[in-house]
Amino acid sequence: MRRVHFALISVFLFAGWWGVAVPEQEKGSLTDARHGFKTKLVPLLTQRDPVPEPPPELFRKVSYDSPAGKLAAYISRVPEDGQKRPAIIWITGGHCNTIDEGVGTEAPPSNDQTASAFRKNGIVMMFPSLRGGNDNPGVKEAFLGEEDELK
Repeated sequence: MRRVHFALISVFLFAGWWGVAVPEQEKGSLTDARHGFKTKLVPLLTQRDPVPEPPPELFRKVSYDSPAGKLAAYISRVPEDGQKRPAIIWITGGHCNTIDEGVGTEAPPSNDQTASAFRKNGIVMMFPSLRGGNDNPGVKEAFLGEEDELK
């Protein structure tokens, strides 16, 4: 059995070493490559849950326009002191197309996906729900079309 594994590994290494033909890519920007990219997406049949009401003392639920249609988001509460404030759009790691009330929970600084430190220091935050997330229109595209929602 070990000889079979060794033989298979040797074949793969040999093929890779001697250069299985890989087409040379054109030089250009990622933006140019993205605009020329065409794909056919197949929607996955998954449960599509609406965006829950956020903790009202921290956020309000809004919708925003995107190429995929109206999408949901949470916006942090802005102090009513008349001051201008910095603002950020916060995209969490991992499965970032959906949002839930978890953005208002406390987390340790070593893994705070909620960015609560920014909010607590007066930075206005938007947590968008992207295309295909929650019950939004569109299909999850693994950060192809989602980029258009963040412009």
